[in-house]
Amino acid sequence: MMPRFISNQIKGFSLIEVLLSIALLSVVIALIYNAFSQVSDSTKKVTESLESGQELRLLMKIVLDDLRSVQYMENLVVHNNPGSDGPYFHSGIVSERSPGPDNSQLNSIHFHTAIPTRFFPEAIALNKDPELHEVGYTLEFNSFEEKWIFKRREDFYVDDDMLAGGKEQTLSESVVQFELEFLEQNILEADSSELQEVWVNEWDSLENNCSTLSKQASTPCLPLAIRLTMSLQKKGEGKVTDTLEVNLPVSLQQ
Repeated sequence: MMPRFISNQIKGFSLIEVLLSIALLSVVIALIYNAFSQVSDSTKKVTESLESGQELRLLMKIVLDDLRSVQYMENLVVHNNPGSDGPYFHSGIVSERSPGPDNSQLNSIHFHTAIPTRFFPEAIALNKDPELHEVGYTLEFNSFEEKWIFKRREDFYVDDDMLAGGKEQTLSESVVQFELEFLEQNILEADSSELQEVWVNEWDSLENNCSTLSKQASTPCLPLAIRLTMSLQKKGEGKVTDTLEVNLPVSLQQ
C-alpha cells in the first residue's frame, strides 16, 4: 500500500488586495504627514513670534532705560542762538520725524542721559566713566539694499553738538517702526475734574523756548512722559508690535 501525500493549499493575497492595501496605506501616511506638517508649521510660527517678541522687548528696554535717565542741563547751555558765531550747547531732547518710503516715517531722537557707558568699556574698567553721555537712536532706510537699519549712537563727551559724534552701532535690521510721543502737559477740562493729556510727535528742548527752574515758559524742557511704539519684522510673515510708556521724574521736568 503506497503512502498518501496530503498537500496543504496556502492562500495568499491577490494583486487587487495588495494594491488596495498600498492605496489605503498611502492615504493614511498622507493624512499623518499633513497633520504633522501643520503642527510643525504652527510650532515654527509660534517659535518665530516668541523670538521676535523677545528681541523687540530687549530693544525697547535698551531705549527706555536710556530715556528714564534723560537730563536737561541748564548750566551747560550757552546763551548764543543757533547759527551764531559763538558756541551753542544744546541739552535735553531733540526728536524729529521725516518722510520715508511707502508713507512711512523715519524717526530719530538725541538726548543727554545719566547712564553708564555702553560703548566705552575701557572707561568703566579705569573707573573714569562720567556717566553722562549723548545718546541717539535713529531708524533709517537703506534704499540701496532695501532694508531698515535701527542704530544707537553714543558720545563719551558732552559737547556743543548733541546730534552727532561718538560711536554708532546697528542694533537691528528687523525694526520697521520706531515712533515716539511726548506728553507735553495735562490740561484740566472745563466743567470737569478730569485731566486731558496733550501728546506731541516731536520734541526740541531749545533753551530759549522751554521752562526751567530759573525761568518759566509755556513748554517744559522735558516731557512728563514718553511713549514708545516699535514694530519688528518677523522672520516669516507679519510683524510684532508693542507700545510702552515711561514717566519722567518730576525733578527732570522743571
